[in-house]
Amino acid sequence: MVLSLLSTMVYSLDLVSTSINLAQAAYCSNPLENNNANILEYDIDKHSMRAIVGYNKEYNSTFVSYRGSENIKNWVNNIKVRFTYPYPLLPHVGVESGFYQSYQAIYQEVVKAIVDTTYKYKTNQIMLTGHSLGGISTLLAIDLKHNYPDYQLTSLVTFGSPRMGNSEFVKMFRELDINSIRVTHYYDMVPHVPEERFGYQHIPSEIWYNEDNTKFINCDDNSINSKEDDTCSNSCSPLHCTSINDHLTYLNVKMGINGDC
Repeated sequence: MVLSLLSTMVYSLDLVSTSINLAQAAYCSNPLENNNANILEYDIDKHSMRAIVGYNKEYNSTFVSYRGSENIKNWVNNIKVRFTYPYPLLPHVGVESGFYQSYQAIYQEVVKAIVDTTYKYKTNQIMLTGHSLGGISTLLAIDLKHNYPDYQLTSLVTFGSPRMGNSEFVKMFRELDINSIRVTHYYDMVPHVPEERFGYQHIPSEIWYNEDNTKFINCDDNSINSKEDDTCSNSCSPLHCTSINDHLTYLNVKMGINGDC
C-alpha cells in the first residue's frame, strides 16, 4: 500500500520509523543493502559531507537523507555560532554559517540526484530526513519550497537536530507550511546548540522521547508565535542537556558510524 502524507501534521510512527532507518543508513558503508522498501540511487560523499538519495516504495517518494557528524564532540565544539544571510529577498533571515557551508558543499549534487530520481520513478513527492548535523535537510526543504514548486515536499523528519537559524528563519519556515517533525531524545545535548542566548531558535514541530524511548510528548510549539516548549527537550536546560548517549540512540536505533548498519 502506498501511503500519503499530504496535508498531515499528525505524528506518524510509521513515517518516523522509516525516516530513522534512512537517517542511520547515511552513516553506513553499504547503505540500504538488502533493504526492499528503499532503493538507493545516489551516494554523494565529498567535502566531509554525505547524503544518500533514492526511492521509497511505501510512500512513493524520492528520499534524501543527510549524514550527521562523524565526531559529535569535535563538531559541537567547532560550531561557529555566526550567522550568514543567504536569502537576498529576506535579508534578515539568518542561518548558522557552518551549517550553511556544509549544506552548500553538496547542494548541486543533491539537487541533480533528486531531479534524476523523481524522473526515473515518475513521482514528484519528496521526503527528507537526517540525524544531528543531518538536520541541514531543513535547509533543503526551504530551497525546494522556494525554487522547485512542482515537487511536493511530503515530510521533513529530523532527529537530534541543532538549531539552524534565528527567529526570522523560523518565521520564514512556518510561512512555507512545511510538514515537519523534529524528534528529540531526553537529555540529548545537540538540540541545545547553538544556544538561544545567541539568537538561535528551533523550527516546529518537536516530538520529545523519554530516556528509554518508550513514551513521547507532542510538544506545544506549533502556534504561529510559539517558541520551544520548555516542558520538552528544553526542560533540561541550562545544566543537564549534556548527553551524547541520548544523541546516539533514537527510537532504540543506534545512530552514527558505530551504529546499526
